[in-house]
Amino acid sequence: MASEIMVYSRSIQDTLDFVLMRSRAEAELASLDTAVENLKDYLKHWDDTKRRLFVPCSLGGHFSIRDLSYRRGSASVRVFYKNFIMSD
Repeated sequence: MASEIMVYSRSIQDTLDFVLMRSRAEAELASLDTAVENLKDYLKHWDDTKRRLFVPCSLGGHFSIRDLSYRRGSASVRVFYKNFIMSD
């Protein structure tokens, strides 16, 4: 009787472990699928950017940047005023 209970207990534990492992694996696959879709979207935009024709430009002796801000997620950068001096 005790050995039968042990066998049933072990089989229930194995079944639960299998179900939990499967759900974790499905979650990882869903995350991977999302990452693949993000990469496809990135590559599409990258290809679009490479096809654009850019006008060549050059900077003279110095240039200034005023009130430039950039934000991505919780990170942000802001430049109020900066002078740049170009040297050869």
